[in-house]
Amino acid sequence: MEASRADQADRISAYVEKKKLDAAKSMKQVSGLMAGQLTGMTLGSMLFAPLALKMGNLYIATGGAALTGAVMAWGASKLAEKDLSNLTQSKAGDAFGVVGSVANSLPKIAYPTLVGVSAAQKEVFYEALDRLPLGGVTSASTIDLVKGLEDVGASGLATPLFSQSRIFLDVDQMNISDTWAQEVVTHEVGHTYDFSKGVGPILSRNFRGGGFGKEPFVSDYANTNRMEDYAESYAQYHLDPEGLKSVAPDKFAALDASQAPGLVDQAIDKPAVREAGRKIGSAFEAVPRARNLLSLGASLVGPFQLYRGAASYQKGVRENDPLSRLNGKMALASGTALMGPGTAPMSLLMSAGQIATNIQLKNGSISLDQAEKRADTALTVAAGPFGSIASSIHAELDKAGLLTGTKPFGAQVAPASFGARTSLGKMTAGFALGAAAGGLLSPFLHAGSAHAVLLNAATGSWVGGALGAAAGVGLHLLTKPEVPSFLLSQEEPKLSKEDKSLLIKLSTPAVAGGAVGAVGGFFAGQAIGQAIGQSLAGTAGGVTGAALGSYFGVLGGSYALAKGGAKLGANWAGIQAKSEPPTQSPDGGEFAA
Repeated sequence: MEASRADQADRISAYVEKKKLDAAKSMKQVSGLMAGQLTGMTLGSMLFAPLALKMGNLYIATGGAALTGAVMAWGASKLAEKDLSNLTQSKAGDAFGVVGSVANSLPKIAYPTLVGVSAAQKEVFYEALDRLPLGGVTSASTIDLVKGLEDVGASGLATPLFSQSRIFLDVDQMNISDTWAQEVVTHEVGHTYDFSKGVGPILSRNFRGGGFGKEPFVSDYANTNRMEDYAESYAQYHLDPEGLKSVAPDKFAALDASQAPGLVDQAIDKPAVREAGRKIGSAFEAVPRARNLLSLGASLVGPFQLYRGAASYQKGVRENDPLSRLNGKMALASGTALMGPGTAPMSLLMSAGQIATNIQLKNGSISLDQAEKRADTALTVAAGPFGSIASSIHAELDKAGLLTGTKPFGAQVAPASFGARTSLGKMTAGFALGAAAGGLLSPFLHAGSAHAVLLNAATGSWVGGALGAAAGVGLHLLTKPEVPSFLLSQEEPKLSKEDKSLLIKLSTPAVAGGAVGAVGGFFAGQAIGQAIGQSLAGTAGGVTGAALGSYFGVLGGSYALAKGGAKLGANWAGIQAKSEPPTQSPDGGEFAA
């Protein structure tokens, strides 16, 4: 019986460690795809937008950006297969990760850089921007005054590049009147502020209550689609709030809640800070594309940290190097925090923790085991509900004695498994083809506005890429060839039917508990945080308390219920904590601990 249990522990341990290794390999590929797509769409827009405006056809810009993004996503993912440790693990790589975490964590204060704008127009635009909360002002990197937008039926356009948002304004429309110019600027900032909550136009603010896209509408143009409804309502909120309140009270309430400043907003939104923000924006007027490239660089810190973390963890597992393994986990935690909505400041804490942990290891104030536990905790927190679920399942397996520790996998599985390489290759090809197809085809689905061409193309590129990657993996699973025996130095870990049943029974309640806990924790934490914050610091405290409460509510709720679910799953699967060795009594006998 004990031998059977030991064999099962070896199989499950090998399986778990192999899956971690596969996940690290996939993360390198995915981070390359993300970085390439972000870079390609940004550069493609910068290259093709002037031509599109000159030709009077926005499809040139959207199609060019989609194709450039797809090609660079494919190229970057292939590059990610190479050994880039000389770059990622160098002092320059460390500096990029830390500086990038700092830059992404600090509150934004820089005004958009104005391009092709006269001194008189600059004052008009600044007057419009000064009426808006700083969060709206800083949601666009550049505002370009251009010719040709009238030809495509627009006074202005806001373009979501995922790395940043840019605004284009038609020069002839801006010369109609100062009042009209300020209304258009406010409307376009409404779009970029809308995008700032989601992933570009995907799950942006217009999806978060208020009934945007449904009657009543503040204008005929607001009836075009939900994004135009949000931007029109945003402009009305700031230019004629009573008018919006009387026509669409639910939309007014949603915007009023989103515009309420928190404690940080209240602290930094001062005249002196705004003046500094204008100077930063103005400093780039001679080289506005440098501003776009800096914004792109800031967006690439997350994928870079994910890549270097996955590569370091992969090396640590293969070579049984605990230092590489724990540094990989900390970098993964930092990258995950950078990619999350509103969790960028957490990445700074992770990066500082990684530096402090390495210093403590060098001076011997903590052990490797303590350091690795700290890294595990950081990764669990950064991954949110997913981390809570995984750590709960892992803990139950460990308590039952079914995890025998990390082994050097280089001695077990060949470095380049034919199946894994083929799977990642098909995922890469699927993403590139899906991103290109989505970006090229989705503009034809637009709902009657020039904005919709851009928004559908941006959304189509990412959604198409995700669907294409999933299709590539699915195709691999359906057509997966047998792994040639000469590629393997030892068979990959295989689970028995009993092993699979055990893992399914253990995991199912943990996953369900983590999901329910995350949703319940969000709403409960939001309500509790708002009540506490408001009692301590008024309305601004309530806004900040609600944001913090929802975040910690998700973490606490998912962890508590995932933990409870894993315990239920362990009972269901019939696994119990491993027995401790008997303790010797003073007289040489044994007694239960």
